[in-house]
Parts: sequence; C-alpha cells; structure tokens
Amino acid sequence: MRYLSIFLIFILSVSDIKGDILGKELYSGVYLGGYASFDYVHKKDEDIFKIDELALILYGEFDKFDFLSEFENEGFYEKKAGFQKEESINEKIHIERAYITCYFDNNDILRVGKFNSKIGFWNQMPINVLRPTISSPYLVKRMFPKFTTGFLYSKNFDKSIKNLSFTFQHNKDLDGSYNNFNLDRHYGISLDFEISSIDFRAGGGYFRYEGFNNRYFFASFDKSGESFEWLGEFAIRIKSDDVYMHDFYIQNIWHIVNKIDIVSRGEHYEDENFAFSEFVGVLGLVFRPKENIALKGEFEAHTHISNRFLLSFSIMF
Repeated sequence: MRYLSIFLIFILSVSDIKGDILGKELYSGVYLGGYASFDYVHKKDEDIFKIDELALILYGEFDKFDFLSEFENEGFYEKKAGFQKEESINEKIHIERAYITCYFDNNDILRVGKFNSKIGFWNQMPINVLRPTISSPYLVKRMFPKFTTGFLYSKNFDKSIKNLSFTFQHNKDLDGSYNNFNLDRHYGISLDFEISSIDFRAGGGYFRYEGFNNRYFFASFDKSGESFEWLGEFAIRIKSDDVYMHDFYIQNIWHIVNKIDIVSRGEHYEDENFAFSEFVGVLGLVFRPKENIALKGEFEAHTHISNRFLLSFSIMF
C-alpha cells in the first residue's frame, strides 16, 4: 500500500480548484491534474470495498488548440467480504484518453487521437466526480463504443441546430479493449439541436470488433432549470446476426439545497447475453462540499440481478 499512501498525499496537496482551472500549472498553459474514486458496494451476501479509479491528466490550453492525455488505473485495490473473501491489487496503467483538438475561425473543430465518442450526453462524463450517480446506465457499456481512436470533425452553428459531428476510425483502438470494445472500425454521425429550450442529440453509426459488425442509433435530451435537470437517452444496437439490443433511461436531478442533490433514474434494457429484460431503479443523494469533491450514496433496485447499495468518495484535483 506504499503507492496508495504516496498518491493520497499527492491528492491532498493539490486538491484545491481555483477558478475554472483543473490541476497545477507546470508551464504556461500546461497543467497536471487527476482524479480518484473510493467505493463501497453492498449486495446480498457480499460487501466490496475498492479503490476504483486513480488517474493523472496532463493537458494544455492554447489559442487555436488544446491537448489532453489521461493515464488511468482502474480497480487498483479491491477487497470482498461475505460468501467469497478475496483481496486483489491491480497496478496496470492504461491510456484512457490522448488527443489534440484544433479550433478554426469558421467554427470548425478537428480532434485527433483517442477520445470519448460523441454519443449521447452521459458518455461525455467519464469521471465519477462529474457524474450525478456512482453507477452508470447500462446503455453506455454495451450499446456503442465509449471511446474512439481516430478523428472527430465538428461544425458549430448559432441557430437551433447547434452542432454536426462526424467520427472516423479505420484502425485498431489505442490500448486495446480497455474500458471499451476492441475496435478496428468506427464511423458515426451526431446532430445537436434545440427545441423549446430542450437540448437534443441524435445520431448513429457502425463499428466492428473481433470481426463482428454492429450498427447503433441513439437519441438523447437534456432539460435544465434552476432546481432540476431532466436527462433521457435511448440506444439500439444491431449485431451482425440481426440480434437487437436496446436500452432506455430517464433521470431527474433535484437541487434541493445548496451543495446537495437528489437523483432518481429509471432504466430498461434487453441484452442477448442475459436473455431477459431488466428494469433498474436508482435513488441517490449527492453532497458536493467543494466543486472538485463528491460524496454519494445510492440504492439500485433490479428485477433480476441482486439489488445494490453504493457509497462513493471521489475527488478531482
């Protein structure tokens, strides 16, 4: 646990966020930051404590471009108690993201490298401390590639149509299948637009992994007010053998008092690997004492698999 102690000391020494800047400035426009997550899971006949995420982020912001590289260890330490008693340490470090983004005067944007696929809204929140719940909808795990290693071209507009984006990958994925499908093809399109003060994002694409062809389609909406935020997403995935998988969830965040939110989410999915339909209900409480710190607790109710209670402390520095 020596490495963990060093890492915790580092977190405590840099855990202040000043303004909108994450991390500590190393050089002019270049910053070093990161994040960590400590989770507790209770379910039938089992309790799990884990240091789930440890990551360092090196990034830079300049006039016409920026860059980001993220190195992550997932599941550094895990201890299970109950029916099965296990303890494990994983010291392997992966490349979660690594990209350069260029900004042009005509509102065109070009991103090159490994980045979060522009699919829906939830997939743009890869870090625990940024998300409203500890768990993520099943949708972002099995319906489409979470990450793309290739190109993203975006065009911004000033009207009700806000953005049009194209994704292109015709090569192997950077760092293999870590936290993603093991891709060698991914082509996608995404459209952002606004109707009656509601933000929408819709699109679809094709990806190939391990020789299997897959198509996907998605639609998302986000409606925010002073005391609430509604978020809903739908996705369907069609495999090469014409097997259909789909997922839909709707979530509400209530800002009940300063720094405290209540989150509720309902989700339904069908997956050929489970051969049944699953309904999931989530009720959670989030306390953010500082912008870069989140304490969360939530209960997950399932119709087939075991219910879970989760606690999490996450920090971004």
